Formats: sequence, C-alpha cells, structure tokens
Amino acid sequence: MCHVMTTYWTPRVLLVSDPAVGPRAEVLLRRFFPDQVSAIWDISREPDTAVRKTVSDRPWDIVFSVHNDLLFSAHELSGMGLALNLHPALPNLPGIGHDVIPILEQHPEVGVTLHEIIEKVDSGTIFHTERFPLPQGASRSWVRQVTQALCLHLLEWSARIVRQAPSAKEARLALWTKGNGMGQHWAETRRTRNQIAQLVEHARICNPESPVLQ
Repeated sequence: MCHVMTTYWTPRVLLVSDPAVGPRAEVLLRRFFPDQVSAIWDISREPDTAVRKTVSDRPWDIVFSVHNDLLFSAHELSGMGLALNLHPALPNLPGIGHDVIPILEQHPEVGVTLHEIIEKVDSGTIFHTERFPLPQGASRSWVRQVTQALCLHLLEWSARIVRQAPSAKEARLALWTKGNGMGQHWAETRRTRNQIAQLVEHARICNPESPVLQ
C-alpha cells in the first residue's frame, strides 16, 4: 500500500500587530509557524523606528498584518513574498473608522477583510470576508470586541491555508480559491483620522449618550 506524505514548507513569517490583538495573534500563529517573528507596535505610544527595523530585517515569505496601523513602504513590500492584511472592517469601509462609521451610519453588519497588501492602502485583492450582524444600539467597545474576534478567527483560517501551501505563490492562489472574495470590491471613500475625530466630537456634543462614545 502506497502512503502519500504531505510536505510542508517552512516560510519566514512575520506578524505585525498592535497590543490589542498582537499577543493573541502571536500565540495563534505559533501553532502553525513556531519560528515566526512578531513586531507589536502601539501607534499612540511609540515611534515606528523599531518596528520598521524588524520589517526590513530580512526578506519575508509571508507577512500577516493584523489590527495594524503601520503602513508599509514600497521598499518594505518588495521584501515580502505575500503580504496579508486583516482589516477590521468590510470592503465598504476602507481606511480607518471601523468602530465609528458603522454605528453612526447604522450599518446592518460589521466584519473583517483579508486582503493582499499593495502600496495603496486597502486596495489589494480581497481574499475573504467574515461578517457579523450589528445590533441596534451596539457600542463602540462592542464593535471592537467583535471585530477583534473575527480578526483572530480569519487569521487562523488563513494561516492553515498558508501552512499547507508549498510556496507564497501557491498560498496566494489557495486563499483566492478557497475564500469568498471574488466579486467583492473596495469602496472609494476613505476618511482621515481628523475626520473620524470630528465625527466622534460631534456625537459627543449632540448626543452624550451616543453608543459611539461607549
């Protein structure tokens, strides 16, 4: 009887994340890639010097950007075989504001988008989305908790697929084939941090009980 053995590759894997999700993402990824390297960065507390040094430290076969505020340069992206971002919002909400806009605009659902990173922010090929209904009156903290959980769930799904692929090229194809991203497209509207801050302040003035403040 002939036994077919599955050969896994051992890619150089980098995780870039923030303190809110990074430690949990690191534990999860090590189940699939024990030698993965992590760069946890807090945009509100530290400069990006150290994290960019890690990003540029070597060529990476796979980069997982999870709940991450660091924008990679074209030079940094050139050193990545496959760069994947888990964006904490659906394709109709590129950029920032994932925990504000759905509440203020009363979206029917929130979610997470797995996509390829290219130089233009939130514009790369969409591989898969995870969605969850947004209840009326849901708070900003609730949205954060749900989207963080969805990020981790989708990270596990993508890590398992990548782990079984023989190369970054094949991993990309597998994600595209097995995901639900076909036919999904990014919206054009992108809000700045200043615009989001203004929306939150307007809610504070007009309705101090607004769920976007909770």
